[in-house]
Amino acid sequence: MKSRSTLVTAALDEVAMLRASDFRREELITAQLLREYGKSSDLTNQLWFDLSAELRVNRRRDISDLLGLWIWRTSDNGSRIRHALDDWLRACDDESKVWIALHREGVPFAQEGDLLERAAERFPGLVDLCREARLNR
Repeated sequence: MKSRSTLVTAALDEVAMLRASDFRREELITAQLLREYGKSSDLTNQLWFDLSAELRVNRRRDISDLLGLWIWRTSDNGSRIRHALDDWLRACDDESKVWIALHREGVPFAQEGDLLERAAERFPGLVDLCREARLNR
């Protein structure tokens, strides 16, 4: 059995390969990691805890896509994942967390445009992303 950190890295590598095939290949490692965490657990924060600081910054796209895959595989249709991502956006305390939250499908900004403004002010590197999200809401 692989260590959890090795499994997390392998899952991110698999996600990158899956993205290259437009997610048309079978997910083996990502499914194994999901089983390891348990489909009804706080997947998002458990995953974050198991990521190294380097992975949190350098693999944001893979993390976002992994969570997107898991949304379709959890017993609550990703409700807990979406809720955790909403919390990350509201907390606005980590640029990578905000980036990941803004890259998921269906970002809920109908009544929360001020969150985008705050994120853009706090993290200048996310200004364009926040502007795009504001236009798409």
